[in-house]
Amino acid sequence: MPATRSTTNNTDGLAFEAVAVTLEVSKGVQKTIVRDARGSVGKHGLLAILGPSGAGKTTLLAALARERPCDAGSKIWRPAGGANFLPQDDRLLPFLTVRETLRFAAELRWDGVDERWDTSAKRAERAESVLETLGLSEVGDTRVGSALKRGVSGGERRRTALGVELVLIPSLLLADEPTSGLDSTAALQLAILLREAEATVVASVHQPGARVFQQFTDVVVLAPGGGTAYAGPADSAASTCASLCKVKVPPLTSAAEVLLDLVDDPATRSILVSQSAPATTRVSHDEDEPQLSTRSRFRPLLTRAWLNNARAPAATVAAVGRSVTMALLVGALYSGSRGTSTQTAVSDRTGALFFVLVNQAFSAMASLRVFIEERSVFEHERRRRAYSTRDYFLAKSLAELPIQGAVALLFAGMAYAMVGLRASLYSFGGHCVVLALATLVAESLVIWVGAGASDARTAVVICPVVLSTSLLFGGLFVSLASLPRFLAPLQYLSLFRYGFAGLLKLEFQHADAVFDCSSEDKELLAQRVIDAGAPAKLLGRLVKSLPCPTPDGETHVKRVLGDDAASRSILMDAGALFALLVAFRVLALRALERRTASAVVVAKAKKA
Repeated sequence: MPATRSTTNNTDGLAFEAVAVTLEVSKGVQKTIVRDARGSVGKHGLLAILGPSGAGKTTLLAALARERPCDAGSKIWRPAGGANFLPQDDRLLPFLTVRETLRFAAELRWDGVDERWDTSAKRAERAESVLETLGLSEVGDTRVGSALKRGVSGGERRRTALGVELVLIPSLLLADEPTSGLDSTAALQLAILLREAEATVVASVHQPGARVFQQFTDVVVLAPGGGTAYAGPADSAASTCASLCKVKVPPLTSAAEVLLDLVDDPATRSILVSQSAPATTRVSHDEDEPQLSTRSRFRPLLTRAWLNNARAPAATVAAVGRSVTMALLVGALYSGSRGTSTQTAVSDRTGALFFVLVNQAFSAMASLRVFIEERSVFEHERRRRAYSTRDYFLAKSLAELPIQGAVALLFAGMAYAMVGLRASLYSFGGHCVVLALATLVAESLVIWVGAGASDARTAVVICPVVLSTSLLFGGLFVSLASLPRFLAPLQYLSLFRYGFAGLLKLEFQHADAVFDCSSEDKELLAQRVIDAGAPAKLLGRLVKSLPCPTPDGETHVKRVLGDDAASRSILMDAGALFALLVAFRVLALRALERRTASAVVVAKAKKA
């Protein structure tokens, strides 16, 4: 049925006039996307923003939601209280159920002040009420899913996203094309929900059907190139515009079609833009950006992150499968050194330690895709002041730690046993600790890149470069003493520098690490001396006089790492890895804070 709520002289709604938005479309090139937009809607009204493609509907909505800065002279009066924004793409965690999604939204979005929701029981009851109102009770325990993960239907997912924004009854809801991608029945159901919401609603709509249009209380029609063709009640919009343009409304034509046809025609468009009267409704003064309460959201964030991670079987199975496969591979390649103390065994075990470390470091890139996917959910909720960046980051880090640690220990244990590394509880425990720390440092480095990169493609390109640079400055391929002075500091940021040193010392730096030296080993060393320029006739004498190439573990460690690194304690190597872990996590946190702070700075700059 048509919406009938009056919007005239209602002081609890939304009004805007002379709104203009200019964006930088390319480097040094700016374009005014929205010009002289105006309109109003009363308390609990439903305002639809219509217009052809490119007219600036989404840009105007983003400006009203403080997602985009307005030009000087723009005037917007918002109702007092919170304002939520429903983006066009559903930003939901796929492995949570519909019921859990709404309950977590209620927990995270309570400001700690509103007495209506001051207990967990009240918030849970409100979430259940919204679940029933949205017609989602039957799928309440079904996972939300996504485009790649099976879950509820598209319409049900869209209603879930709407429920997240409405769960604690905001004063204002701005929805970007909420009916996009839905069939006519689902679109009508969603429009009715928006009309009946306990909030003032503004929605950009592309081509609403006749029944959907009947749910609107007010309409703003934007003209291509700027200007407002119509701003007023929805029920008289088509007749008013047709009368101004002196045209007849064709039979069986919806009001939306009439409005869009008139604004598409240059002749009628100019008439409508020139005769469209400025909005006269005024509402309460524009409120400052809502401030985040001091109430910590760490506990619900931790629970939510843990559930979402634990219910991702494909990612867990892939991580376990990768670890088992690589452990079997390294075991097959280096198992010949098991139980032996020959010169070849020394070389094989050193190669195995290097392979184990590199495999764990580069396997951290698997978490990049998951982080990028979840980043959009975080950014959307953070802009709504749902929680602090620090609470989110700490919760996510702790929720992922058990799975990451378990997978790292699985690989370390299997590879250690299959290669036949030193049979010592101390060496095995230290090996696992160093490898787990190196894995977490690599994970932190990847998250830092993911937090700072503009999109997933950029992050995927940058991550291998960053890890390869860390590998290059680890001292395995180039002498650290020969580095140019301006590059030398980079060695102290290399996880491989400390990780490989720790693993090597744990395996070889022991008093009982003494190695056999056969005549073949001495012949090989003598041949290297001959190849370096010594007379060939000295080969036999060299074989008898030359010492064993690697007589003991201490000599081997010094030869591979150098005297300085060899003299550094294993505890210092582990401590350096821990320091890098903390440093990269802090940098990732700062990168996330900068991303969300930019929106706040824009909003404050607009007010100034």
